[in-house]
Amino acid sequence: MGTIADTLVDIRIKNNDVYVQIKHILKLYDISRCTLWRLLNEMRLIPKYQKAFRDISPQKKLIHLASFEEFIKDKHKKYMRE
Repeated sequence: MGTIADTLVDIRIKNNDVYVQIKHILKLYDISRCTLWRLLNEMRLIPKYQKAFRDISPQKKLIHLASFEEFIKDKHKKYMRE
């Protein structure tokens, strides 16, 4: 049985329209919770990514995985241009 990250990668390959919990992004990218919240707050401010969030309840939030990956890539490209 694979890890949660392996499972998420398998799901990502099969279906590009996957929403995941914050805890899964933490494991997949191996970043701290504070860093992830900072990134998500920054991402929420960009109109392009407004539909990437699904707030099911105050405690349960889902993020569109492909949009998060795109945001990270765009952020990296912006950093490289500076």
